[in-house]
Amino acid sequence: RTPVFTSNPATGEQEFCWPMLAPAVHRDRNEKVAAFAVQSGYDIAIHSHSPDGTDGEVFFGDPNLFDKDPVLTKVTLPFGSWVVAVLPKGGWPSFQKSLGALRFWLALVGVFLLLIVAYFVELNRRKLAAEEHLLNAIDAINDGFALYDDQDRLVLFNNKYRKLYAQTGDLLVKGNTFERIIRGGVARGQYPQAKGIEEDWIAERMAMHQEANYEIEQLLDDDTWVRVSERKTAAGWTVGFRVDITELKRAQTAAESANHAKTEFLNVISHELRTPLTVILGYNTFLVAPETLPTVRALREAIADESTPREALNEKTDKLVDMVARYAGKMDTAGKHLLTLIQETLDYSKIEVGKMNISPEPVEVAPIVESLVDQLRQQAKAKGICLLSETENLQVLADETRLRQVLFNLIGNAIKFTDHGEIEVWTEKTGDMMTFHVEDTGQGIPADELERVFESFRQVETSSVRKTGGTGLGLAISRKLVEMHGGKIWVESTLGEGSAFSFTIPLA
Repeated sequence: RTPVFTSNPATGEQEFCWPMLAPAVHRDRNEKVAAFAVQSGYDIAIHSHSPDGTDGEVFFGDPNLFDKDPVLTKVTLPFGSWVVAVLPKGGWPSFQKSLGALRFWLALVGVFLLLIVAYFVELNRRKLAAEEHLLNAIDAINDGFALYDDQDRLVLFNNKYRKLYAQTGDLLVKGNTFERIIRGGVARGQYPQAKGIEEDWIAERMAMHQEANYEIEQLLDDDTWVRVSERKTAAGWTVGFRVDITELKRAQTAAESANHAKTEFLNVISHELRTPLTVILGYNTFLVAPETLPTVRALREAIADESTPREALNEKTDKLVDMVARYAGKMDTAGKHLLTLIQETLDYSKIEVGKMNISPEPVEVAPIVESLVDQLRQQAKAKGICLLSETENLQVLADETRLRQVLFNLIGNAIKFTDHGEIEVWTEKTGDMMTFHVEDTGQGIPADELERVFESFRQVETSSVRKTGGTGLGLAISRKLVEMHGGKIWVESTLGEGSAFSFTIPLA
């Protein structure tokens, strides 16, 4: 009889398996024997084992049992040994295989859960990336953007929105309501249009915001113009855009101003053209029908009367000649004025379309200034004005005709707007330029008009109150002609004391 042990794979030690094996051995060792186990419930197979290490045939039990991973034990006998194989009836329990399947399914479920977790992590990553891209895109646009939820709380806005409303930048925080933000802006003077009507303005603004289906133009405290538009989403949220239209408004204002100036110009030019034409046509009527003139009738009657003395005839003839000369002189003056108006208009149109050409060449300054002063001195003397000049005898690189035109405009304006005192024309060398000055003691120009006098169609006096004639193009043309020569023109003036116009021309 022998106990049966098995080897523990974990520790390598022999562990007791089942109580006792009791083989019955025939004395004749060459015959098969019967064997039984003390404990039932097991399948047993035995084969002999010779001293030289070879296995004999299975003489008890099912030979296939040795192929089913049995527990083996060696029984030493006087004539050799047996190898006994033992298995539980029906084979080993199946829980080992079931555990493997369980592990497989657990691993499969684990992998599935990991895939689900990875999927949601990827979804979250994509969501965050999409939000980041959206925020970057909103920040990249050149317009202000803001989003308010259905409770009218600020949810999202971009940097442009904050820059436009810099006065209330500290109020632009998520969760702040639109009303609180707008009230803060009104309190800080951010909206000039709300001045004096604060509560009414806020109420109107809130009503438009609640409806969120509008577009208005809004002036801010830093003179920025903003186009405000808002719309509602299906969920009741409010999307707002703020577009900076400052340049557009300035262009619009400039266009309106230019349009107004052109209207004024048309009023002026129609009056200016009508005046000399009326003079020319009026006096021309008498020349066309001389019999309507009393002097002509008197002369004819004197000629018809043979008793009229020769001296009387000469006197009446002289009166007629004087009258005709006077009328012709008025017509000549009116014609020259009309020609000047037309010439100024044509010159300006040429400059505007780039058709005005100049031919600079070295010219003496002194003869040009002196000849213009001599030409206009009688006109100044008629108003009781002293016209003086002092020039350096240097050459400039200029188109003589256009230089004369600029000087004629400036001296003519000085005479036109000066009622007493004097006008002085003088020059000085400043570096590689010659500076021309025309100073008068006239009525002067208001400070806010100094930069505007050189604009096209611009005159300090409007057509309704203006005392002098002109198209309002003379200074605009002069500026463009000076700039075409590479110089610049400017004015200094004190209202009621006089003006000083100056311009530069390159030295030859």
